[in-house]
Amino acid sequence: MEQEHPQQDQDRRRDIREAAAAMLVTSIVLVLIIANVPPADLPFTYNEQLKDDYAASIERAPWAHTEDATVEKVCKRLGLRLEEAFLRLRAADLAARDSTETLAEIACRQHTSPARIFSVLKVQSGHAQGASGRMRPHTLRCAR
Repeated sequence: MEQEHPQQDQDRRRDIREAAAAMLVTSIVLVLIIANVPPADLPFTYNEQLKDDYAASIERAPWAHTEDATVEKVCKRLGLRLEEAFLRLRAADLAARDSTETLAEIACRQHTSPARIFSVLKVQSGHAQGASGRMRPHTLRCAR
C-alpha cells in the first residue's frame, strides 16, 4: 500500500485553491466586462478618446505617403520652385542631393524625420496642410 506524503497533499490542495481563485477572478472580470459595468468598461469608454488623441498628435501630410515623394514632386504640389526648395533645405542644414531624392531618403541621411523636411518646405511656402495622409516619422528604415 502506497503511503502519501503530507507535503504532497498540501501542495495539491494549494494548487487547486490557486486554480479555483484564478477561475473565479477571471469569471467575475468577464461578467463585468460583458455587463458593461464600471470600472471594467473603462477600456471601452476611453478607447475612442485615446485613438483621437493619438491621431491629433501626428502631423498630417497633404497627401498619402508624402515621405515617398521626390523633392521635385513636393515642389510641384506646393507650387514652389526647385531652386527655392534647395535654398530652404540648405538653410536648415538639410540639403538634398538632387530633385529625385525622396523626403525619406533625405531624412535618413540627415538623421531626422520626413515631417521635418516637409515642414521646411511647407511652412515657408505658406502651404496649408490637408488631411488625406500621415507622415511616418518613426517607422522609416534607412537603406544602408
